[in-house]
Amino acid sequence: MRFADLPTSEAPVILNFEGALNYAKAFGMRDGSLWSNDVTIVIRKAPELSVPVVAPRLSMPTLYIVAPDDEVAGASPAVAKECFETIPGSKEWIDIEGGHFGLLHEDSPLFQKALTADLQFLEMHFQ
Repeated sequence: MRFADLPTSEAPVILNFEGALNYAKAFGMRDGSLWSNDVTIVIRKAPELSVPVVAPRLSMPTLYIVAPDDEVAGASPAVAKECFETIPGSKEWIDIEGGHFGLLHEDSPLFQKALTADLQFLEMHFQ
């Protein structure tokens, strides 16, 4: 499959929305990148440890940076919030608008906001 709707093959596209396409064009297709638009789908037969099962067992400080407008089907902000609420340890929740890929655009205000939040969290909990 293809990650985004770029003309790299005739394979189906897994993330067919503007945010994924913009991210692929801006970062994946830049000169010297080793990024590939090819995606391999793996289907596991064994049961997975899902976040709702694992979250109540987290004892380490945990930071959730969530895009409330996330457009990727498997990245549900509602599920993230449900999991977050079950974490017994120290935790912090930060909403950053901009969709699933919004904060990944280097040197953008959203990237800087996420980076600052990450660094502050790490300094507070892991010095």
